[in-house]
Amino acid sequence: ALMTALAQDKAAEAKAAPQKSVWQKMDANNDGEVTVAEHQARVKDRFKELDADGDNKLTPDEFAGQRLATIDLNKSDTVTLEEYIGYYAGPDAAADTQTEACDKLDTNSDQVITSAEFIAYLKSVFKTIDSNIAGAIFPSEMKAYTNKRFKDCDVDKDDYVTVEEMVAVIAPAAAEPKAEDKKDVEE
Repeated sequence: ALMTALAQDKAAEAKAAPQKSVWQKMDANNDGEVTVAEHQARVKDRFKELDADGDNKLTPDEFAGQRLATIDLNKSDTVTLEEYIGYYAGPDAAADTQTEACDKLDTNSDQVITSAEFIAYLKSVFKTIDSNIAGAIFPSEMKAYTNKRFKDCDVDKDDYVTVEEMVAVIAPAAAEPKAEDKKDVEE
């Protein structure tokens, strides 16, 4: 009976505790920056969370998971920018409207991701997912985005994503480079 009461207390504590943002989960040493190693460790943990049947490969359905439902805090069947930023970067970051969007995660290429870089990247990803530019992500948009991300991660095109494939595609650009950007690279 005592063990049951303790288990119930722990379950109640877990429900009452605020959920950690993705940023908080990545920043393992809580120094306000995420190293490549910390990011890779979080990707590996996320892979385990998504791998429902434990077979060490993700199907498209496992890869998509419950992203929209998890991020949609007010359960409106859409995800606002504030919900998106809050889920990934924390509730304090959700109010940040000043950070410019950027399609590259490590903007200064120093192999460290700051919270400002993370928020900027999230904003550009949100804009990419919000294909109809409604200011909210609808289920069909989230599905299209996760399908594209799955295909991007499935490097060997075997219709499964492995942890190695997920780690290899750590931070793809939120959107394809613009034509003028491609031209600069080619010159």
